[in-house]
Amino acid sequence: HYTGTTTYDYDGTGIDVFAKWTWTALEVFGYYYHADGLGTTGLFVLSSDGLGNKRSSSGYMAQATYKFGDLKLGANYGVSKLDCANAADCAALPILVAKNRKVTVGGYYSLTKNLTLLAEVSDVHADAQSGASNHSKNGNVGAFFSF
Repeated sequence: HYTGTTTYDYDGTGIDVFAKWTWTALEVFGYYYHADGLGTTGLFVLSSDGLGNKRSSSGYMAQATYKFGDLKLGANYGVSKLDCANAADCAALPILVAKNRKVTVGGYYSLTKNLTLLAEVSDVHADAQSGASNHSKNGNVGAFFSF
């Protein structure tokens, strides 16, 4: 139950499903969620119109990786969507995010048990409720240390 700084409040609900399958060096997983009044990029972030009217959100992600010795190659694709609470909400905030989607491909090399070198490339699209959009292509090279 969320109570904001106004007199309006609402109950948020959601469900998610995750499945993973591994066969020798191949790993595949899928994830789906749907929520009402929980937000899109974080718990209760953009979850309502500020007047107690819930926004619905949903999304999914799929990923596949294959390991060749110490080298793992992978790709994933994900989408998140946010609906306006009502027509007045869309009219008042046309730049509100409608959909984000991203595809990433990468290589991950296990230098040691605790140190992984990585290189990734992502293609990202963001669409607003008004139809405006943003697009970027990103590269990432680095190291991941775990302990």
